[in-house]
Amino acid sequence: LVDRIESVTLTKERFEIPEDFAVEKLTGSAFGLVDEEPMQIAVRFGSQVAHLVQERVWHPTQEIALDAEGGVRLTFTAGGTKEILAWLYGFVPHVEVLAPESLRTAFVEGLRECLEKHG
Repeated sequence: LVDRIESVTLTKERFEIPEDFAVEKLTGSAFGLVDEEPMQIAVRFGSQVAHLVQERVWHPTQEIALDAEGGVRLTFTAGGTKEILAWLYGFVPHVEVLAPESLRTAFVEGLRECLEKHG
């Protein structure tokens, strides 16, 4: 994100934008590279990471709601279970998968496998 840039160096190199470039192709969705049936997803993020969730658009269908504890509830419709799980694991332990049940189950199973590997 722009607010995380610490320094900039001016060079003589020039970047030419390709004629077929469309920013929507890059930022339209953080998920969906894997073609799967879309599902309605609901996730709660704790207050410790709420600002990270709020500062970007994860999916065009997203809706964000603040909760009383300073956390956020993010809902969106998307496919790509493996992509979504990988993203969610990056927020452990400050994330709770609320729906759908199949995603919640897969998330918990992945956590259990990890714990078993680490004794």
